[in-house]
Amino acid sequence: MSTLRLALGQAGRAFRSNLPAMAAVLILGTAILSSYALIPAVRQALDAFAVWKDGLGLWYPVLIFPLVGGLIPALVQGRRPRGRDWCVMFGFWAERGLEIHFLYLGLGALVGTGTDIGTILIKTALDMFVYSAAWALPVYLLVLAWAAGEAPLALVRSSSFWRDRYLPGILANWILWIPAVLMIYSLPAGLQLPVQNLFLVIWVLVAALIARRPA
Repeated sequence: MSTLRLALGQAGRAFRSNLPAMAAVLILGTAILSSYALIPAVRQALDAFAVWKDGLGLWYPVLIFPLVGGLIPALVQGRRPRGRDWCVMFGFWAERGLEIHFLYLGLGALVGTGTDIGTILIKTALDMFVYSAAWALPVYLLVLAWAAGEAPLALVRSSSFWRDRYLPGILANWILWIPAVLMIYSLPAGLQLPVQNLFLVIWVLVAALIARRPA
């Protein structure tokens, strides 16, 4: 219980450090979802954007994810990328963009592209409790550790990594991404990735605090 309490405290501190940006993204995401449902002009504009995005094909995730997952969070943090940070920004985030692009396509093929509550809940469960918990989060934390000069293979074998970084990381992941993913999967397929990008900026800021090497 004390380990869980410490992990929740660490996740909470990471969120509190990014409250203004997190609130702005949540408000914007909610506004997009409600406007799409209620305002025809907004629906038409967003549908046109989705068509433009789809026209870019795989270039969209390859170009946009390094921006929203790498460059923009670095600017918000007021730090200049250096050394391995560039590899993370342009290598890891381009690959992760493709990964999530194909995740959404795969879930659509497996579960369906409907926006009924059953489809949304199944996609959310597979995303959060399989993909994110077993792959996306641990790999991302290890990549951040590598960028900071640590040895990822040694970390995998260390119980402290799973206790001090993975556990608070997965709790923070679920706190932010479960409501976000419910929102994302309630949108048409063409708009899911752009809305995901809004929340990604906040997630990178939160994860950067959790991924720091313990003092």
